[in-house]
Amino acid sequence: MTYRTEFCRQAGVVLLEETETAVHIGYWNSPDPRILKCLEMVHGKPVVPRQIRQDSPEARIALHPEAPDHLSDELLDDLFSQERTHNLTPIEEYLQTLLSHTVETGGTDISLWRWDRNHWNIGVRTGGAMRHLGVLDRPFAERLVRHLLHRANLDILDPLSPQDGIVTFPWLPGYRIRLAVVGDADGRYLALRILDRSVGDLTALGYPDPLVERLLLAASYREGLVLFVGPTGSGKTTGMAALLSRLSTGNRKIVSLEDPVEYRIPGVVQIGRENGALDADLIAAALRQDPDILAFGEIRRRVHAEQLEEAILSGHLVISCLHAGDKQGTYDRLITLGMAPHIVRRYSRAICLQNLSGDPLTLDARIEVDPWL
Repeated sequence: MTYRTEFCRQAGVVLLEETETAVHIGYWNSPDPRILKCLEMVHGKPVVPRQIRQDSPEARIALHPEAPDHLSDELLDDLFSQERTHNLTPIEEYLQTLLSHTVETGGTDISLWRWDRNHWNIGVRTGGAMRHLGVLDRPFAERLVRHLLHRANLDILDPLSPQDGIVTFPWLPGYRIRLAVVGDADGRYLALRILDRSVGDLTALGYPDPLVERLLLAASYREGLVLFVGPTGSGKTTGMAALLSRLSTGNRKIVSLEDPVEYRIPGVVQIGRENGALDADLIAAALRQDPDILAFGEIRRRVHAEQLEEAILSGHLVISCLHAGDKQGTYDRLITLGMAPHIVRRYSRAICLQNLSGDPLTLDARIEVDPWL
C-alpha cells in the first residue's frame, strides 16, 4: 500500500514499511500529531516515525508525479478534517457505534446491501436471525465500503471482484472483523463477521459437560469424521476452534486449513487462504505435513468432500463444519458432495448439531452419531 502523492506533500510523510505490529513512516518536517493519530486509526496499529531527508529515495519515489494513488479522496479529506470526538472521523465514529452495539448485543454478523437506488440497508444477525438496524444514504454507504476496503488492504479500485480480508480497530480490542465484499453495476455489498481473538473453552461457551465428554471421546479416534453442524451464525467455527484448543496438547499434531484463519490456536499448524482457495492440492499438501488431525474450516464443495474422504481412509481424524439441519440432512449433504454412503456412516464419530437462541443468547447443542457405532 502507498499514500496518495497529494497527501504525502501536504503531510510531509511517506510510508516506509508496514509490519504485522507497526507502521513505519518517514518525515522531513515535524509531523502534526493529529495526522499520526489518524494514520494509527487507518492502519489499526502503532505508527513509528523516523526523520528522513526530503530528497531521500523514499521521499522522491512517493512525491513523483506518477506515483500510484491508493488512498481515496474521501480518506484524504478525513485525514485533514477537523478533530472530532475522540479524534475519530465520521466514518470511524459510525463504525465504532455500529460494532460496539453489535458486540454488546451478542451479534455475530453485519450486512450492508442495496435497499433501493439511493439507500443501503444495515442489518445485524443475532442468534441466527437478521435484525434490521436502519438505512444509509448511498454516498455514506459507499464511503463506508471504501474505508473498510482500505483498512483491510483490499483493492478499492476493483468494484466487481469478490474480496475477503480482516480488519482490526484500536477502539475494539480483542476483536477482529472478517470482511467479505462483492459488487455489481449497482454497487458493492458487505458482510462483516465479528471474530473474538481469544478461543473460549467448550464448557464456558455453553456446551454441557456430557456433550464435551462425547466430543472428546469422538476426537480420540485415530481416524474418522467429527462435524459441527448448524445454520449461519450458530457458532460452528467457534466450537471447532474450542475443540482444537482442547486437543492441542502436543500429543497429536493438528493441521488446520481455514478460509481465512479466524482464531489463532497455540500448538496448531494453521494454514489460511482467502476467496475459497482451499482446493484439493492444498489438502494434499496439508496431509504431507504428517498430521494426526486434519481440521477443515467448512466443507462446501465436492473436491473438499472427496479429498477429506481420502484423508479419513488414510488414517486421519478430520474435524470440520457443515451447513445442514439435522443428522440425516448432514448425511445427505455429504453424500451429495461425493462421499460414499458407507464411508459416511462408518466413520462419522460425532455430529454436533447446534444453534444459538434466546435473549441472552444460549447455545442449544446435541450430539448425534450413527446408531451402528
